[in-house]
Amino acid sequence: MTTNVLSVKEKIVEDLFPALVSGAISVLGYTFLFGESAMSPIEVFGLNIPAGALIFSTTFGSHLVSNVLENNVLDLLKSEKASLLGMAAKPVLGGLAQYGLIMVINGNAEFMNSFLLGAGSIVGGEYVYDSFLKK
Repeated sequence: MTTNVLSVKEKIVEDLFPALVSGAISVLGYTFLFGESAMSPIEVFGLNIPAGALIFSTTFGSHLVSNVLENNVLDLLKSEKASLLGMAAKPVLGGLAQYGLIMVINGNAEFMNSFLLGAGSIVGGEYVYDSFLKK
């Protein structure tokens, strides 16, 4: 029984830490691309939320959703195409989510820059986790 609990904890850590790192990378990339002035708060449902928090949460959320897609939905298919789709799902979902959010924040966004920010943050977060943080 203890082994199952440990494996669940390890799975949670394995899913959360790369998503956290990806979120941090996306905030740094957004600041680099759009400057400090683009970090002003955005009104969401009557609350002023810092743009950095929205950028972080969008990347974090898209990373977690793509993990669920890859680990639960695509694993049911058990094919080589499903495996390739799972590998591509994270950066594509991250890129599209980031583009949508930057469109809302700035009112205009160049698709390629926004998409690459989201996709690159996801790939970068996975790389940093696998290379430096994973035991």
